[in-house]
Amino acid sequence: GRRAPAKSRSGAGHCYRLLGCIRTKDYGIRGADARAARLARGNGCLDVLEASAPYGEFELGTHSSAPCTLDDGTLLSRVEGELPWLLKVLSIRNCTPCGAHPDLQSAESLHVKDASIYPDTNHKPKLMIALTPFEALVGFRRRAELAELLARTPELAACVKPEAQLLLHTCTDANEREAVRSVFESWMRCADVVEQTQKLVERLRSEHQASKASGPAWLKKSQRAVLQLAESHPRQMGAMLPLLLNYLLV
Repeated sequence: GRRAPAKSRSGAGHCYRLLGCIRTKDYGIRGADARAARLARGNGCLDVLEASAPYGEFELGTHSSAPCTLDDGTLLSRVEGELPWLLKVLSIRNCTPCGAHPDLQSAESLHVKDASIYPDTNHKPKLMIALTPFEALVGFRRRAELAELLARTPELAACVKPEAQLLLHTCTDANEREAVRSVFESWMRCADVVEQTQKLVERLRSEHQASKASGPAWLKKSQRAVLQLAESHPRQMGAMLPLLLNYLLV
């Protein structure tokens, strides 16, 4: 809950305190271990910190899902209008859902078409600053890395149609984007992707336990990320994503 709003004040030069919003998420860190919860407690938007609650996000902005207010109870959007940014402090215990964002024009069109599916008119670009060591999957791998991964990973290759693999190997800089998209679409539509992901996880576990993993450092890091995702989200195709997306540790 929030503290009672302060008595309304006005006058040129007055500085108002902003009250943010705290949100629980499945991936959040529980209780006082969550930096987001501690910030919200100090900010005044969280009175009681529950030990078992998974606090995932502390937000400051004007988004309708978590609108920020001034300390007199006035919505920030009434004073500043709709801000083009949303500041979030995340406390992440395990991986967050994988998402894809459209460009600005597509976001506006999707919102008009069905606001219940895409409630924002903004394309929501992200700028991330890591306060602690942080792992992320960001953007599609370059075609050279994807080609090597397909050659080294039979389980991944089994999920990608031969035509898509051929396009990847023969594409030029001009149509690389199309080739990478073809590989990803083929993987997404594969009927056996969950079964192949499980085979990959079992093989990697066996190789890593026996210290038989081979290949460049970036490949080994990606394989470890596969095992991490499989541990937290068993029997889900998303565990194979570190082979398709860039793995970052910041």
